[in-house]
Amino acid sequence: MLIRGIILGAGKASRMGKDKLNLKLENKSIIETVIENAKESKLDELVLVYGKYDINTDINKLYNADFERGMSTSIKKGLENFEGDAVMILLGDMPYVTPNIIDKLCDEFISDNKAIAVPVFNGKRGNPVIISRKYFKELLENEGDKGARAIIKSNPNDIHWVEVMDNSIFVDIDDEVSYNSIKK
Repeated sequence: MLIRGIILGAGKASRMGKDKLNLKLENKSIIETVIENAKESKLDELVLVYGKYDINTDINKLYNADFERGMSTSIKKGLENFEGDAVMILLGDMPYVTPNIIDKLCDEFISDNKAIAVPVFNGKRGNPVIISRKYFKELLENEGDKGARAIIKSNPNDIHWVEVMDNSIFVDIDDEVSYNSIKK
């Protein structure tokens, strides 16, 4: 089974007011940490979708000229020329999603017959998610600042809920407050 990781790094960073993905956490940028975690995982291939701010990396980069129109355009860009079985949608501002979490999602997705895998911690759903080819058409029809939430909401019987013992599936860096609290 071929699973592509699509790292979304094309957001406008409007709440932060500057290029948040290249801000440093410890000795690496936020996006470098996300990329490194994905590279160390069992994902078969990776693409990084970027927009307003370029990102220096050795993985395949795709420029999203429509980044102003929201997350859906980045997912569409990440699906281009992909003939595999599923995609994992990774958010570029979630540096604490470890290779172990990614691997657990992949393993459970592959061993289950459901078309969607979603991590949960203490009964609350988080990110990243895996979406099978079955729902690519719906991802391609999405408009605006939408990811896979509507697909997940409309197909509860096709979801494999993957219990993880880690709240990092909720930790994203949206603004100065979240960045500063994480840095501490």
